[in-house]
Amino acid sequence: MPRCFCPDPPTVEPGYVKDPVTGAWRCDFDNDWRGDARLICREGPTQCLAGEVSKLVGCKPLVACAAPDLGGGCALDVSTCAAVWPGGGCRMTCRLPFKGPGTIATCPEDNVDVGRPLEWPPSWSPDMCVLDCPDPSEPPTLPDGWKYLMPVGYRKEESTYPGCGDGDDQLDCWDDWACDVGLIGSPDFNCSFDGECALSVDPVGCIELVPCSAPVLEGEDNCTYDVSDCESVDSGGTCQVRCRAPFAGQPTTATCSYDTEPRSVRWSPPACECPQTCQLQEGYEWSNGLHWTQRQIDEPAQGRRGDWTCAEGFTGVAQWRCSLPGGE
Repeated sequence: MPRCFCPDPPTVEPGYVKDPVTGAWRCDFDNDWRGDARLICREGPTQCLAGEVSKLVGCKPLVACAAPDLGGGCALDVSTCAAVWPGGGCRMTCRLPFKGPGTIATCPEDNVDVGRPLEWPPSWSPDMCVLDCPDPSEPPTLPDGWKYLMPVGYRKEESTYPGCGDGDDQLDCWDDWACDVGLIGSPDFNCSFDGECALSVDPVGCIELVPCSAPVLEGEDNCTYDVSDCESVDSGGTCQVRCRAPFAGQPTTATCSYDTEPRSVRWSPPACECPQTCQLQEGYEWSNGLHWTQRQIDEPAQGRRGDWTCAEGFTGVAQWRCSLPGGE
């Protein structure tokens, strides 16, 4: 059996050098190649090399790490991390208006993997950058020389902080946002970003108050009470519920609560009575006698003179009731 060995290839690919002392092949470390150089004459135990020529394998050039994939978010500024060379690093910081600690991302010294992402300490996470939406009417959100136009429904009230107005700078005296008249809620700020991570800030949280409607009356209530004054009552307002003619009595006050949903006023019915204003009809007569009820015995001042009775030739108990024209 012949004694076979694997000869050096006729041409040497970049990245390989032969040690002049030992005669062994190694990766060209000085020119940024890394790995374990090997001289082969076959691909495997039974697979021959194409072309019947030996070759060197196992060395790869160093490559820069890829910038971290943050899913298109705008929380981090990684502008200095586009191509970090092995052994190097870059600073990742929270982009305004996000706040939080930054960190140093590094690329391993022997990186030969294309697309390998940068690495950061396990104690740090991109979630540490928390959104702190700023006041759009003040710097740094508002550029120098610009004036902020307050959107409809919002206003700024003078601050009640101690010392406000004592100095020359009056900005801090107007930093309390509030909902304008006719709206309710708690003002806040909403931050949004476009495809280039440009910031837009809009106030949110104030909702328009809805006026109250009149209560829906049915049956006898529709003929007894007059709620026309309560057709549309502003939140926080009042209206009068009256007795509908011919009923008589003192009106009651209905109220409209502060709310953003449709609703009717809160009310209690007035004490409406049917007054003795009826004209004399056949079969009835007016008696001037003094009639006492149990309550009138207890409270004589409440007695009244006169009452309706059945006329001579008629029988029954005379009563009076109120009705609207047309039988409504």
